[in-house]
Order: sequence, then C-alpha cells, then structure tokens
Amino acid sequence: MNTQTLHSLTHSIRSGKTMLLATLAVIFFLEEIFLKKYSLAVFLLSGGILLFIVIRRFFFIQHELLLQKNFVKEENLKAELATENLQAPAPFRQKFSSMFLGRIKWDTCKRAASSFFTKADIASREHDTESAKKLLIQAIAMDPDHLDANFRLGILYLNDHEPAKASAMFRKLLEIKEDAEYLFKLSESLAEQEQKEEALTHGLRALELSPKKSCFFAHVGCLYWDMNEKAKAEEYFRKAVELDPKNEECLLRLVEYHQTLGDLAEQQELLRKMLFCRPHDEDLKAFIRGTQEK
Repeated sequence: MNTQTLHSLTHSIRSGKTMLLATLAVIFFLEEIFLKKYSLAVFLLSGGILLFIVIRRFFFIQHELLLQKNFVKEENLKAELATENLQAPAPFRQKFSSMFLGRIKWDTCKRAASSFFTKADIASREHDTESAKKLLIQAIAMDPDHLDANFRLGILYLNDHEPAKASAMFRKLLEIKEDAEYLFKLSESLAEQEQKEEALTHGLRALELSPKKSCFFAHVGCLYWDMNEKAKAEEYFRKAVELDPKNEECLLRLVEYHQTLGDLAEQQELLRKMLFCRPHDEDLKAFIRGTQEK
C-alpha cells in the first residue's frame, strides 16, 4: 500500500478539522461583540453561516473517508496479486467474445463436415469412388475426428487396393477410439501388405472385443492358414461355421484341410453342409458323389 498517499489524505482531514475549529472560535468571538451592538438579525445570520460551514465540512470529510477506504482496498488487492504472482484476469467481455467466436467456428466446421460426408455417401452409392474420396477428405479437413468419414475413407482405400493408405486411416481411428471393427479392418489392410504377424495381433484383439462375429474368426483362420498353421486355422474356421453355418469360404477351407489329412468321413460331412448352402450346384453334387464312391 502507498503509505505516503495515505498520510497525505489523513493530514488533509486533520487540517480540515483544525480550520473548522478556528472558524468556530472566530464566529463565537464576533458573536459576543455583535450581541452587544447589533440586533438579533445579525446573530441569526452568523448562526446560519456557521451551520452552512459545519454541514459543508461534514460532507467533505465523508467524501475524503470514502476515497481513503477505496484507496486502501485497491492497494490491498494489488499487494495480494503481487504476492501470489498472479495476473489480473481478462475482462469478461473479452473472454465471452473469444468463447462465442470459437463456438461459432466449431459449429460451422461440424456442419460443413456433415455436408461433405452426405455428398460422399451419395457419390459412393453412384459408384463414383474418386469423388467420394475427395469429399471425405474435405469432411476430415473440417472435422479431423469425424469417425464415420475416417472409417469410410479407409474402406474405400481398402476396396481400391490401397492398403497402406487404408491402414493409416484405421490407425488414426484407433488413436481416437478402440473399436473391434477398426481393429478388424486394420488387420485386413496389414494382411494385404503381407504384415501377417501384426495383422494377427490386431485380428485377435478384435475377437476379444467382439467374440460373436463369424467374419472375425474366418479372418484369423485365414491368417493362420497363410502362416502354415493349419491345425490352428481349423479351430477358427470351425468357430466361424458355428456362428454362420452358411460361411462357404470356411467350409471350403475345412474340406481342403481334412482332404490333406485323408479324413474322408469329415470331408463328406462338410460337403453336405456346403450343399445345404448351394442346393442347386450340380458340380458340387457330382463332387460329393465322387467322394462317396471312394
């Protein structure tokens, strides 16, 4: 707090009180003289002057005390801020303006991303893959965390045999949120790049998160098959068929596996399951008859 300024205020108040007392003394002295020589009117006039001076000085002192009180508060606040090494907060209007403008920008970007995504969906349905990719890229530019746009773009890259770009999209999605579908698609894109070990890791993690999807088991079975672990692959193919009896790819792999083992009875059983899926397939019927003749 500024001690010198506070002392000057106090001195001003004390000087005012001294001047008031001196004025009262002079008036009382003159009053004694005027009472002897002049009329009552002069006495009343002097009394009025005295009353005016007292009232004026009272309000002046009150004003000085108020200034002193505010000054003390201000100095204490400055001292507190300096002690805690804090900066005075930004004005509320500035904060509100910044928040408001940020909210407007965020909403605008969200709406733009949604619009681009809708247009990309229309382009995909019309089989205009290149336009769909460009629109999805624009959607992601507006909203980098747009999950559907990132996932759809990854799928388009995967379908167009661009596995490196696809895996980059699915990795980004997994940084935002761990999801079985993202893991499965990342595993597929890595398998296409011949990164079997990492693909298997992500495929198994997808099964942990979602153990009821036939396609997940089929994919892991294919990875084991390609890594020449046929017995392990057979376990996953069977699980896939349990979840989806019409999974022809897994049935065919199982037929092939038991054919290499020379297990004719199991092979015929699997072929009958395949015939259930394709009851009008004459080539399959002929193949089954050939195995039965053996």
